[in-house]
Amino acid sequence: MSRHGGVVRIDLRGEIDLCARPELAWAVARVRSGEVAVRVDMADVGFMDTSGVGFLWSLRERCRAVGAPLYLIGVGAQPRRLLDLVGFPVPGGLRA
Repeated sequence: MSRHGGVVRIDLRGEIDLCARPELAWAVARVRSGEVAVRVDMADVGFMDTSGVGFLWSLRERCRAVGAPLYLIGVGAQPRRLLDLVGFPVPGGLRA
């Protein structure tokens, strides 16, 4: 996780599953008021299960609470299918 000019960037890698939960919860907790935007780069995510969806949902709610749009960037085929399947809303955007 990094910050630059009020933009938070979270780079996810590998498999986003139950094992990644503690680190993901840490990232959600670090998003604070005054953030301009939150960008999650998922280009290096090959697999995501419902734990990953739960993380993104928590992050989305946190972003909503602090007034920062959430952007998902580099979303691959499997995570995109899962997000579509559960109807995950991304108000800020979803880019491949």
